[in-house]
Amino acid sequence: MLLRRFLYLDEQLVRESLAQADSGIFEEQTITRSNNSDRKLGGEAKVGPLGGKVERGKVSSEEIAHVLKQTPESQFNRLYSWLEESSQTVDIFANDADVWRGLRPGEVVAAQCEVEVPAASRFMTSPDEMEAVTQMMGLFGQTLDQGQRTAFEGFAALSRSSEQRVVIVGDVDDEAPKIISALKKSALRVGYEELETEATVVGILHKKIPAGERHLLFNLPGMNLLPRAERRRMAQAADADPTMFIEGPLGIVTPLAIF
Repeated sequence: MLLRRFLYLDEQLVRESLAQADSGIFEEQTITRSNNSDRKLGGEAKVGPLGGKVERGKVSSEEIAHVLKQTPESQFNRLYSWLEESSQTVDIFANDADVWRGLRPGEVVAAQCEVEVPAASRFMTSPDEMEAVTQMMGLFGQTLDQGQRTAFEGFAALSRSSEQRVVIVGDVDDEAPKIISALKKSALRVGYEELETEATVVGILHKKIPAGERHLLFNLPGMNLLPRAERRRMAQAADADPTMFIEGPLGIVTPLAIF
């Protein structure tokens, strides 16, 4: 039995996917076990001149019912088992160009990789750190221009929103495409430090970015985490920090789970 330690689990997406694979969702099931016992009682009986011994049987039974309740973890395990048994998962980031070329959006993919939270993503999703930086700049007599202030305000608003996201990059090896994902902070089971480790990412492929194509980390298709005007300004800035960008080949994946 494989026991998984979940670093990330999108419970809603798991339920939606399982409902399609399993023709619905059952929340719990009742398991009934029956125990039967046959106890024999001995005695003597006189039958004819010789007599003899007889045994009388007494049968008793009991039923024990257990209610097995489904959990997010058990639902994912059922979904993943179904995907593997029906050959619905693809290890897209093995060093196989044919596999990569044949992938289509919507397919379920699995990748064992080194997970990294880029510094820009950490900063973007930590309002306390942003406020501390602006305060330190003020102490040293530095001020933000209007564009920088707008960016900081946008980062802070996003980090406090109900749909907070943190961007991660998964690196398999030097020759294989990377993966990039936007995680719901509400679905994280661990902190950033524990998230940065070798792990298996299972998710739905959204889009493939070909080799040589360069994108802003927060401006990837399906992962537009900043207002459009701010994304455009950051992408066009001549002095833009290169760590804010990522280059293909890579796959944009919506994760179901990381373990």
